[in-house]
Amino acid sequence: MSFTINKILLSLDIIGEELKKTRENKKISLEKASLETGINAKYLKALEEGNTEKLPKGVYGKSFLKEYSLFLGLDTDTLIEAYSDGNEKKENEKNKNLFSKKIPKAHYFLSFPKIIKNTIIALALIICLTYLGYSLKNVFSPPELSIMNPNNNTTTADNFVNINGRTEPGAEVIINGEQILIESDGSFSKELGLKYGLNTIYITAQKKYSRKNEQIKTIMVKGYN
Repeated sequence: MSFTINKILLSLDIIGEELKKTRENKKISLEKASLETGINAKYLKALEEGNTEKLPKGVYGKSFLKEYSLFLGLDTDTLIEAYSDGNEKKENEKNKNLFSKKIPKAHYFLSFPKIIKNTIIALALIICLTYLGYSLKNVFSPPELSIMNPNNNTTTADNFVNINGRTEPGAEVIINGEQILIESDGSFSKELGLKYGLNTIYITAQKKYSRKNEQIKTIMVKGYN
């Protein structure tokens, strides 16, 4: 007896129902079908239940279906094609659920520590670069230099002037080419002789690798006391 089956409506469950219904209509027990086909009864039952996961992996499921459908007198080609489509659809749904449920969670737990790690690395890098920039600025920038006396463009009748100022501790101070001693707090004082007329005083402060900070003071001496 041959059955005409609309393969569009076929699913693994419907294929199984058709196999079981045909076998029962023919009054054939599962044990007899197993004996006649040489297929283990548990695999025949799996086919009838549409449970392909209980079938051996690979081509065995399709081979079992072919033998069983031939034995029952069903449309083998249609069943095989529908079985392949249904099995593929089932695998696709399984993979879809696997990715939608497990992968996002795994990705979340795997990526979350990675985000934290990258954030920490980025923050550490920013701190290091900031500290490096600050250190380089301190190394290469000219030291502060403040001159309290004399004022620029001063006119005097004295033949000497007392130069008072302050710079950063550790800096070197030079007045008109002569290095002078500075105190631990950066203060310095130097008495400098003047000549009649216009006197130009060059005062520079410089750290080891820094640029110079230079100030120029001009003093006009009109005449000696």
